[in-house]
Amino acid sequence: MKFINSSPDVWHLSGQLVVDKVHNVLVESQELSLPKAGLTLDFANVWMVDSSAVPLILAWLRRGKSEGVALKLVNIPDNLKTLIKLYGLEEVIYP
Repeated sequence: MKFINSSPDVWHLSGQLVVDKVHNVLVESQELSLPKAGLTLDFANVWMVDSSAVPLILAWLRRGKSEGVALKLVNIPDNLKTLIKLYGLEEVIYP
């Protein structure tokens, strides 16, 4: 199953970002290049998340930083926003 539909500067995420799927999403993302102009992660089609989505986002942010690519998150589900706030990561994820 494909979790990321990519266009030149947007990854359109879909489905579930939950513990039994996150590894597959990470592997799929590692096969995609990051555009030097910046990347938008669009969560509009994500319909379920759990706490495992937070380290996935952190992994993408680390990769972006190491490759000199800015990442922007849009259409973040409310429960994921709550988890980010619960873990005190607002300033890390929304710089």
